[in-house]
Amino acid sequence: PKGETYQQAYYRSQTTQRTGYLGTCADNGTVSGYDSWAGMLGEPLDRLQIHINDNSKY
Repeated sequence: PKGETYQQAYYRSQTTQRTGYLGTCADNGTVSGYDSWAGMLGEPLDRLQIHINDNSKY
């Protein structure tokens, strides 16, 4: 919208089979394999954090 700064959704997840969060993702087309999804195929998701801003806090 007019007057608003562009902001991006940054997200990270943790599965039930791992300790600690996986890498931070942003659906911005710049990081191959990290756009459009967060997690590991076949591993149930335990947590998901999303931060919306003009930069990542993770």
